Amino acid sequence: MNNNRTEEKGFTASGAILFVTKIFIKNAPFQIIIECILSAMKQILVVINSVWLLECLTDMVFVHKAFSDTLEVLALVVGINVLASVVQNYYRYCIKPESDLKIKRYLEKKLMDHAADLSLFHYEDSSFYTTVKQSQNVVSETVFAAYSDLIQISGHAAALISAVVAAVSIHAGLLLFIAFTVPMVLVSRQYGRKLSEKKMALVFWERKKQYAKDAWMSKDLARIFRITNAWRIVNKHYEEGYRGSLDTHRSYGFSLFGLHLLGTEVSITSIMIVCYLYGILASVYSNHFSVSGFPVLFVAVMNMISRIRKLYRFYENFCGYGVQFKTLHDFDKLSPENENQDGVMPTPFEELEFRHVWFSYDGCWVLKDVSFRMKAGEKISVFGYNGAGKSTLIKLLLRFYPVNRGEILYNGVNIEQYRLTEYKKAFSVAFQDYRLFSLSLAENIYMQECSGKDEQSVREVLQRMGQGKLSTDTGRIIGRVYEEEGLELSGGQQQYIAVARLYFDSFEIAILDEPSAALDPIAARQMQREMFRFVGRRSMLIVSHDMSIAKNVDQVLFLEGGKLVGQGTHAKLMRENRKYAEFYECQAQNYRN
Repeated sequence: MNNNRTEEKGFTASGAILFVTKIFIKNAPFQIIIECILSAMKQILVVINSVWLLECLTDMVFVHKAFSDTLEVLALVVGINVLASVVQNYYRYCIKPESDLKIKRYLEKKLMDHAADLSLFHYEDSSFYTTVKQSQNVVSETVFAAYSDLIQISGHAAALISAVVAAVSIHAGLLLFIAFTVPMVLVSRQYGRKLSEKKMALVFWERKKQYAKDAWMSKDLARIFRITNAWRIVNKHYEEGYRGSLDTHRSYGFSLFGLHLLGTEVSITSIMIVCYLYGILASVYSNHFSVSGFPVLFVAVMNMISRIRKLYRFYENFCGYGVQFKTLHDFDKLSPENENQDGVMPTPFEELEFRHVWFSYDGCWVLKDVSFRMKAGEKISVFGYNGAGKSTLIKLLLRFYPVNRGEILYNGVNIEQYRLTEYKKAFSVAFQDYRLFSLSLAENIYMQECSGKDEQSVREVLQRMGQGKLSTDTGRIIGRVYEEEGLELSGGQQQYIAVARLYFDSFEIAILDEPSAALDPIAARQMQREMFRFVGRRSMLIVSHDMSIAKNVDQVLFLEGGKLVGQGTHAKLMRENRKYAEFYECQAQNYRN
C-alpha cells in the first residue's frame, strides 16, 4: 500500500466526485445530465420566488408600479413553477427508478463477480467480512447518497450564481459576504472525515449485533436455544456489540459536536450579524439604498450564504464518502485466484502426484511432507483423525490455496502451470460442508438452468440413487428463504443432492469428502455401491471416517497430525501399520459390541 494521504485516509472530495460521476456516466449518461438540469432549474426557481418576486412586490408597494404588471409577473412565475413541477415529478416516478435499478445492478454484479473470483485465503481472514459488509453498504447506500449530493451540487451552484447576480443588482458590496464563508470549508472537511471514520468503526460492532439478531430468528438454532443456555452466550455477543457501538459514539461525539457547532451555527450567526450591520450602514450612508430594500437585501444575502453553506456541506459529505469509497477500492484490489490465462491445457488424466507437499494456516503446519501417487482409474480413500489435514489435501489439489513447499503434479506438470478454468474441469467434487441454494431441486443438482429434458435426467438419477420420493419434487424450491411452500429436506436428503451433482459433470477424477456422513448404514452402503458403479473406470478420491470403504479401494492413505503415516492397500496396512489397524479396529469394535 502506498503511503500517500489518499491511500491511507481515502479519496479526496474531488476524487469521490469523479468516482461517482464515472459510474453514472458509464451506465446512465443521460440520467446525470437530465438530473443536473432539473436540479439547477429547481434551485433557480427558489431564488426567483424568494428574491426576484419579492423585489417585484416591494416595487409595487413602494415604487407604485402598475398592478397589472405585477399580475403578469405572478402569472409567469406560477406557470413556470407548475411546468417545472410536472417535469420533475414525471422524471422522479417514471424514469429515475429504472435508471437507479440499472446502476444498482451494475454495482452489485461487479461486487458479486469479483467475490466469485477471489482467492479462498481471503475468506480465512475475519477482517475480510468487515470489508465485504462495508463494500455492500457503499454499493447499496453510499454511492446513491453521493450521487444525490452531486446532483444537488449542480443545482445549488446554479442557484448561487443567480443569488450572486440578485445580490449585486441590489448592492455590489454584498459580494464581500462570500469571504466570510471561506473558513467553513476547512471545518467542514474535518467534520466529514470524522463522521465517516465513525461509520466505518461501527461496522464491526453492528456485524456482531446482527449475528445475534439473526441467530435469535434462526430456525436451525431455535431448537438449541430451547434446550440449552446457548442463548445467553449469543445475548452476551449482542451486549458486546451494543457496548462497542456505544463507546464508538462516545469517542466521536464531542469532536463532531464541536466541529458542527463551529462550522455552522457560529459561522452563520456571525454572518447574519454582519449582514444586519451592513444594511443599517448602507441605508444611512448610501443614497442608492432605501429602507424598502431591507427585506430584499436580507433575503438575497441569506440565499447566497445558504447556497454557499449547502455547497460546503456537500463538500464535507464528499470528504466522508471518499473514506467509504476507499473500502470498495480496497475490496476491488483483493487478489483473485491465479487463473493463469497463458497456462497450458490439461491432457487426459494419467497420473497425479503429491511431491513433498507442505502447507500451513496462519503459520501452523497442516500438511507436512506429504507424498503419494494416483494412477488413472485408481480409487483412493483418505482416513485420519480430525484435523489431520484430509480436507486440506483436497483444497490444495483444487488450487484453492497454493502449497508452501513441494509441488502437486498432474500428468507430470505442476498444477499451477495449467489454465485454472480448464484444470478444474478434470474434477467433480462433493464437499463435506456442502451447501444447497434457494433454487429448484433440479437446479441444485444440475447446477445450471434446467429444461424439461434436464429435469427428467435429474429424476432418473434420483431414482437410481433410491430417492424416488425426491424425484417427484424436482421443480420445487429448496428452503423457505423467499418461497413459502419451499421444500424442507433432511440432512440425508441434502447429502444425496450434493452427491447427485457428480452425475452431470464431465470429469476425470471424482472427489467425495465425507459423502455419507448424514446417512444411516444401509443408505450409506447403497450410495457407496452406486458411486463406484457410476464412476466406473475413472479415478476417485474419497475422504471419509467410514472405514468400510477401505476394502473397496485400490489404495488407502492414512494421515496423522498432517503427516502421511500409512499408504497401501487395506490388507497391507492392517498387517504392517499398527496405528491404522488400531484406528480401524476401534470403529469395528463399536459395531461388534
